Amino acid sequence: MADPPRASRPSVRVLFGLAPGSADETTVADVARRWGFHHMGRFSNEFLQRSGEYPKNTLRRR
Repeated sequence: MADPPRASRPSVRVLFGLAPGSADETTVADVARRWGFHHMGRFSNEFLQRSGEYPKNTLRRR
């Protein structure tokens, strides 16, 4: 299955804000799957391009 079109993807700000659970329970893969990404590398790269940091670093700060 292909990743969702760019236009239908949420902003970086909401990706982790809407993820269920705490940072101890939630993984980057959980968040990526929730938003329809099936390729973790693409998710990580797009997140980095949009936010300037890796998603794991954002998740750690939660």
